[in-house]
Amino acid sequence: MLQPVARVRLVSVRRCAYCAQVEETQQPLRPYDPMDTLKQFLDHDRHVLRFYCYWDDRDETFGDVRYMTLHYYLADDTIEVGPPCRAATARHCMKQERPQDFG
Repeated sequence: MLQPVARVRLVSVRRCAYCAQVEETQQPLRPYDPMDTLKQFLDHDRHVLRFYCYWDDRDETFGDVRYMTLHYYLADDTIEVGPPCRAATARHCMKQERPQDFG
C-alpha cells in the first residue's frame, strides 16, 4: 500500500546582485557559431587563391626586396608562402594555418 507523500513548500530564493552581474558578464557577446569544416572542404576542395607579393626589407642592413607567391587554400584556411613560380628555385615553401588575428 502506498504511503502519502509530505508536501514541500518551495521558497523562492533571491539572487544577489553580484551573482546576476557575474552571470551576465560571462555570456558571450555573440552566439557561438560552429563552422562546418566538412562542408567547407567539400565546397572549396582544390580552390586556391594565388597572390604575387614582395617583402621590402631595404631599410635594414643587407636588406633587399624578396618576391614571393602566397597561396590561400579555401578548403582548410591555410596559407602557403613560397618563392615565385619558377622552374628552379632553392627556397622551400611552407604551408601553415591562417593566423586568427587576420579576421
